[in-house]
Formats: sequence, structure tokens, C-alpha cells
Amino acid sequence: MRLSCKILFVSIVSFLSTAFSHVPTAVAQASPVDKLVAVSPDDVLCLFATSGGDTIKPEFDKSIIGRFFRDPAIQPFVEFVKQWLQPEIKREMSDAVWNFVNLVSTRPVIAGVAQKNSLVDVPFYGFAIVDAGPRKSEIASALDRVEALATEEDIVSFKIESLPVRGFKVSDDVLLYWGWAGDILFFSINDDVGFSLKHLQGNNRRSTPAYLRNLPGSCDVFAAHIDIRKILSLVETVVRNEGAETEFAPFKTFIETLGLDNLKTFTFRTGFDRSDLVFDSLLESPPPRKGMQANFRTIDIEFFDMVDPCAMTVTALGCDIAGVYDRVMKAIESAMGDDFARVEEKIADIEAEAKIKIRDGLLESLDDEVLLYGLGPAIRAQCPQGGTVAIAKLKDAQLWESTLTALGEFLAEKSEGVVQIGSQNHGNNTFHIWVIAPLAMTNVIPSWTVTDGKFIFALNPPLLRHSIEMMNSDNPSIRTTAGFKNISATLPDNLVSLKYTNSKAQFDQMMIGIQQYWPLVAMTAKKQGWTIPPMPLNLSHISKDMGYSYGYSWFDTKGLHSHYRGNFIGPDLEGIAVGALGMGILMPALARVRQLAFRMTSATNLSGIGQAIRFYSEQHNNKFPSNLQELVEKAKLSPKALESKMKPEDFQGPSYIYIAGQDLSMYPGNFVAFENPSFCTEGVNVLHLDGHVEWMKPDMFMQELEATYQRLGRPTPDIQFKSP
Repeated sequence: MRLSCKILFVSIVSFLSTAFSHVPTAVAQASPVDKLVAVSPDDVLCLFATSGGDTIKPEFDKSIIGRFFRDPAIQPFVEFVKQWLQPEIKREMSDAVWNFVNLVSTRPVIAGVAQKNSLVDVPFYGFAIVDAGPRKSEIASALDRVEALATEEDIVSFKIESLPVRGFKVSDDVLLYWGWAGDILFFSINDDVGFSLKHLQGNNRRSTPAYLRNLPGSCDVFAAHIDIRKILSLVETVVRNEGAETEFAPFKTFIETLGLDNLKTFTFRTGFDRSDLVFDSLLESPPPRKGMQANFRTIDIEFFDMVDPCAMTVTALGCDIAGVYDRVMKAIESAMGDDFARVEEKIADIEAEAKIKIRDGLLESLDDEVLLYGLGPAIRAQCPQGGTVAIAKLKDAQLWESTLTALGEFLAEKSEGVVQIGSQNHGNNTFHIWVIAPLAMTNVIPSWTVTDGKFIFALNPPLLRHSIEMMNSDNPSIRTTAGFKNISATLPDNLVSLKYTNSKAQFDQMMIGIQQYWPLVAMTAKKQGWTIPPMPLNLSHISKDMGYSYGYSWFDTKGLHSHYRGNFIGPDLEGIAVGALGMGILMPALARVRQLAFRMTSATNLSGIGQAIRFYSEQHNNKFPSNLQELVEKAKLSPKALESKMKPEDFQGPSYIYIAGQDLSMYPGNFVAFENPSFCTEGVNVLHLDGHVEWMKPDMFMQELEATYQRLGRPTPDIQFKSP
């Protein structure tokens, strides 16, 4: 019972921290979040907040999203989801906890993590604050019912900062408590001094912190603040105190190479304003811009003159793609060290085989602005299928065309007939057409050309022809539409991205697509026992009020700002594509950093093992333990220290191999314990007799391991590294 009650209360704190974090601000009035953040602790590392259902619901009901949600045709689906989810949620918590969580979610809530003033034990603590307001009696009563789940021995009463609180120990060192300060309900974990309560009483209250005042807000569905610089500084301090600077150095270099060490904070607010959802954010970074941010470029709004006025969505981005590539490759090199040579060799092999240059061909020939737009089907007779168009400025059009042509020929050669390359002359332009058999069956035939110093790509030749006609005519463009003119009047300087969407057209197009697949969906649902209408819902009475959506980003002396206003409904294909491209570039680097972090954690484990061995030796006449498990039983070593994060989940052997039968009088360079090479390829962490931990590559490791066993007068065991 004691354990289950603790889990319930920890779950409550976790819920308050994350319950609203999945929602992507709004206008001039003060938000309930502003009032509540004013009583939050100092030295916040991260903070998440919401105005609560009582404030959000009236504004939500007026929005396009709310109108869809409340539509009688949609409500059966909403009720079905509730009936499906609620039993699953209630199965994980009692009715008392469920009712308490529901009540709390109606009120303004903030939750987060803050830094302690000292590095004693865990250097941070968690907190959650609820403005109960007129619901205080209901919430207090619900909290009493939750407390009743525990026995009298579980929960104790005491005072912190003169406030009466109730709580219990989550572990021997971590305290969780809760209490009231007027109408404010607070929770705190790992804060036995009361740092989180400093501003909850009387004259100690302060004004809203500057980081939140930088962004407008009224009905905050969700607001968040992350102090990137403090978090990195805290991590570095902990690493230094643990003596793990060497292992941390590659990660630090990686961060600096990407320019992330120049970032200060990230703050955003999201809420409703009339029918729209509004989002504002600030990534605070003082000038001069460095790392990845230095590659952003100001876009030219006249670039939009090439876009068809009937386009459903259009996005422009100013970015030095070659610079991004260089920065990412440097970051990977900083993380991999000498092993980066293998990456360069692989790239060189691909370039030689394809007869192209990636950096000095494709990327070098691109200029700093790219534009994408989507045209719906049946909009233009010239291109009835519609599709997506991409336009990019070129620094070297001839180099780009020759490189892309060579790439196409390489793909065709390797595809065994799946890809066929052809060309057609249209006036002064040569259309390069890549017929990819599976896509061609759906009338998707990628086509491109180079004209007037620009690269033009379209999903089919008729759309390519139409896009060129738009470029070379005086016909109206997207900039002449009323919606685009309206947003253009308020755009800031130093714009680095801009997206404009005809939300009604996009939604209507999405519904047409749904109609094509709805019978199949209905049939599948019926087999699962779900009853849904045989035909898609008609929501045109709501979509007619949609209008347009837009979002943009810009730099000023504070950093990178972003703003969005719209209904937030409909597919964002360009965002998905750009995100996928970015992840494709960054995933190798991120995966490498993750591996390095695991390596550093493993080294810390071995360092702890070394300290435990010395402690054991002092208690047992200078003798070392016969095995590592003895350190858990007799030297207070945590069992987690014997598990390496490098070890795969399905690996059955030990994380660390121990060489028993040694003592401190022996050669200080002897191996004492090392990571199991059976699940490692690049090398292993090794604990030496003198207590230092070293990362060693396979060849050096095998030489030093053999030398250790020779000094001990024993045969070297058969140890094999995992094959790459």
C-alpha cells in the first residue's frame, strides 16, 4: 500500500508537468499563466504552464477547432474515443486520483524543474503550482480522498517556510510534499529547504518574469520556458564534479560546433484568439549569430511573384544549405574524432561512383532561398492533377544542371529499369523527366528544368510547364490576393521563413482525398466492431469560415522569433518534408552523440566501481572482492552501476568483466574491470588499478589486456569484439 500510494502521488506531479505539453499566443490581455508564473521559484531550468480548462474552454468553443469538435456530426466520434480511453486511464489510477486530476486540469497550473543553490545530492528539484481559485473546496476535498488511499504511517505533517505541508519520502533522500498557500496548491519534490515556496506568500510575490513578458499571451492553452544555458551549465558542473571532463569533452565540442552554446533560452506561448490558434516563440541568442543560426538568410518577398494565386499553400525559406552541411559535418567530425575519416571515405566512394560532387557540386551551386507551393487538382486546366512545385535560386546554374543530370543517370543505372531518364524541349527550356515506375502509375512523374538562374521542380510535366508560364508572365500572383496583402502589411524585417496557407482550400482538398478512401476505412472499422457513417461527414458549414493561416520567423537582437496564426487544421506536407530532410541530415550526428553519452555514463559506472573497490579494500585488509556483486552487497554500490547503457537489451552476458585476485600493491596500469567487448565494436571503457578510466580502441585494448595478464602470470582469456 505504501509503495502504491507513492506511485500515485508521483504520477500526479508527472501529470501536472506533462498533461498539456502536446498542444502547439495570443493577444494583449494578461493570462492566468502570467499571474501564476509570478509565484514560481527562482533559477527555473524548465517550466510548463496552462491557463486551465475553465479559461480555455470558452475561447476554444469559439475557435474553428472548437466548432469542429462540438459539431453534432463529430460528437459520436468524441464520445467513442472517451469511452475507449477512459477505462484504460482509470485502470492505471483509482477513481479518487482520476477525479483529482480532472479537477486540477480545470485550473491554471505550472510545473517544472529548478536548480538548487548548491550541488549537494541531486542539484535540482521539481515543483507544481495550481491556482485553485473558486474550486479550492472541490480540489481540497478531492485531495483528501487521494490522501485517504495511504495509511497514517505513510504521510506525515510538518512545516516548510512556515507553511504547513503533508508529505512522505519517495526514497531515502528524496522528499515529496504538498500543501496550501491561500488558494494556491503546491507540490514539491526533492526540496526539503523550501526553494519552491519563496514567492508564494505575501510580500515575496514578484512581477511576471521577463522571459514570459517577451511574448504576448491571454488564453494560454500552453506556455513553456526552457533555460538552455543553465541546463548546459548544470550538466557541465555535474560532469566536472564527477571527474568526467574527458568523456564529456566530445559532447561539449559537438554542442559548440553547432553553435548551441550560444543559445540562452527557449520560450513559447499558444492560445486562442477568436477563431484562430496563435503561437509565438523566442529562441533567445545574442548576436552575433553562430553555428547553425549563422546559415539563415533574409528572404526576398518578391520571390512570391512566381506563385500561382490559386496555390493552397506556399513556403519560403532563406538558408545557406551548403553552410548547414558544413556545420553538421564538422559537428560529426568533432564527435567521431579519427573515425570521421571513414565517413569521408564513404562520401568520396559515392561521389566517385555517381560522378558527382555533393558539397562542391549540388550544394555549392544552390543559392540562399528556396520556395515550395502546392496547387490542388482541377484548379488549372493546364495541369489538372495539380501537385507540388519547388523553386530554388542558383549560384551556378550550369554546375547544378550537370550535377543533377549525372545523378539521374547514376540512379537509372542502379535501379535496374525502375528509374528511366528522359528529356523534352519546351521552347527555350529543357525538361528533365525522371519516370519512376511505381510513382508513374499514380501520375507522379518528377520533372525539372533550369531557367533564368533558377531550378524549377514539379511533380509532373504539365505542372512544370505551368510554373514556368507563371514566372514569365504578368499574370496575378499569390501576392495580389487579399489574404496575402493583409499579412504582408505586418511582416517584420529580417524575415527568414514565411508560410501562407489558404486554409479553406486545403481543408476541402483534404476532405476530397478522405472521400476516396472512406469506404475502405468504414469496412475496416466494421470488422473491428466500430460503427462509423458509410460516407464522410459534411463539414462545409464550418470550413467556409476558415480563411487563411500564416506563420513566419525572423531575427532581431534578442534572437529567433516565430509567429503563427490560423486554424491548425489540415496536412502540413511541406513541414513534414522539411522536417524529414532535417532529421535525415542530423540523425547520424544525433545518434553519434547518443552513443557518446552512453559511453560517458558507462565510464562513470566504472569510476564508481573503482571507488567501491577501494572502499571494500579498506574494510577487508586491502583485499579486492572476488566479484563485482560483492560491491553491491558490502560496499554500497548501486546495482545500476553494474549495467552499461551500451549493452543491448537482448544481450544476456555481464556489462563489465572483472579481473579478480589483485590488490593496490600491483602495477597501477593493470586492468581491473572493463566493458564487455562482446557488444562493442569501436572500443571499450577500462578501469585501471590506479582508479582512472580510459576509452581504448580494440587493438590497443587487446595489447594492454595481454600485458595485464602477463604481469599476473595468467593466460589471456579469449575475448572477441562484436563485428562491425
